Amino acid sequence: METALINMTLKEVLYSLRDLLINRGFSINEMDEQKKIIVAHAGAGWFTPGKLVLLELSPIEADITRIDITAKIDNGKSIRTYEEKIEEDLAARIYTLI
Repeated sequence: METALINMTLKEVLYSLRDLLINRGFSINEMDEQKKIIVAHAGAGWFTPGKLVLLELSPIEADITRIDITAKIDNGKSIRTYEEKIEEDLAARIYTLI
């Protein structure tokens, strides 16, 4: 799991993350403002397994939001290094939202 802190309100972060994930080829499975989560999935290709991403949002202050990023590969095996790479990539891209 990776964590990112971003200087935006929860609502701003929620919709910015949705757009970021869509631009990265993910489809949004669930986006719940009450639960403060986004679940997104990128479909598997011929040589690539599917990816599932869970983003959990926590407001720290009125304009600071914590984002916990968890990735899972859909191939029946746990490839933790690849999952960590996805998490790190998303965390880096989240910081470009500022």
